Amino acid sequence: MSAPPADGAANDAVRRLLAKALGLKQRDVEIVAGDTARVKQLRLSGDATAIVARLEEVTG
Repeated sequence: MSAPPADGAANDAVRRLLAKALGLKQRDVEIVAGDTARVKQLRLSGDATAIVARLEEVTG
């Protein structure tokens, strides 16, 4: 991420990136832990089968 961590800009950038990569709306990507840390825990909302398939596709 190149966004600065100030005012949650980096977290917003992470959410946007993942939402775009996984074909989700940004509101469907939630940071549930690690707001101020480099390691984050996320909750993805939507069709679990489709999300897993897209994760496999983008991670190889």
